[in-house]
Amino acid sequence: MKNPNDSTLLNAETGIDPAEDGVAKQEALCLQSLAPLLQQWNDEHQDLSRSIRETTLWLGQVSQRGIPRFGELAARLSLMRQRMKQHFDREEVLGNDLQQASDCLEVKTTRRRSVNDHQHLTQRIDDLIARLSELEPPFDSFQQAIDQVGLFVDAFEQHEEQEAQGLQWLTHYNSDPRRMPR
Repeated sequence: MKNPNDSTLLNAETGIDPAEDGVAKQEALCLQSLAPLLQQWNDEHQDLSRSIRETTLWLGQVSQRGIPRFGELAARLSLMRQRMKQHFDREEVLGNDLQQASDCLEVKTTRRRSVNDHQHLTQRIDDLIARLSELEPPFDSFQQAIDQVGLFVDAFEQHEEQEAQGLQWLTHYNSDPRRMPR
């Protein structure tokens, strides 16, 4: 006969080993405490998305007029970069907190990918700003500069979508009744 205190017995209600259940409860509580950070990430993401939409709308209007505005585009991208960098810094803090709260491989992988993406995207926007700020910008036309900004925006939006999917997965993972504290 097995000892009822033996951790090899599964909890009849959950089907989870009691030792694993304790870890799951601890992870769930830690992840729940990060809800304000997740909300802040979402708010910043919305603000950044608005900034990008405003810039792309402005680009559409300027390109229809046919007047190249390289310097103003560089200034707008500089403001966007500040918001983006602040957002990335917050994401990296969130990633560190999530990694401490959960020993989940998905969190570690997502965090590592995000840090690499942040560095790459920051380098890309810095390069665009530098080229747009030159006395003679190295673009064949203003439309080519607009196209380069469009490619950057596409890469940024893809990155944000991947992060949102990762956070959605984490929220689903955290809301799994077998992982919630009892």
